[in-house]
Amino acid sequence: MLVTREKVLRKLCFAVVPIEKLDDGPFPFNLLGEKIVLWKDSDGNPCAIRDRCCHRNGKLSKDLGADGNIVCGYHGWSYNRFA
Repeated sequence: MLVTREKVLRKLCFAVVPIEKLDDGPFPFNLLGEKIVLWKDSDGNPCAIRDRCCHRNGKLSKDLGADGNIVCGYHGWSYNRFA
């Protein structure tokens, strides 16, 4: 976990986990104080968004939809890699 207040670090890329780890499903982690979730879409491309639903802040890292989108377990909203 990397936690800092340096804003310049938010413009950089970080290696977080081997891509094979995403085969097991959504992978939640903290980076720069933000809760993030990684997963693979239906084409096998890595995806990352904040680990919270915009409706009720539910965790998105709990469920992966059949079409490769990540789904909020609270009400079923689906997020794709472009969310």
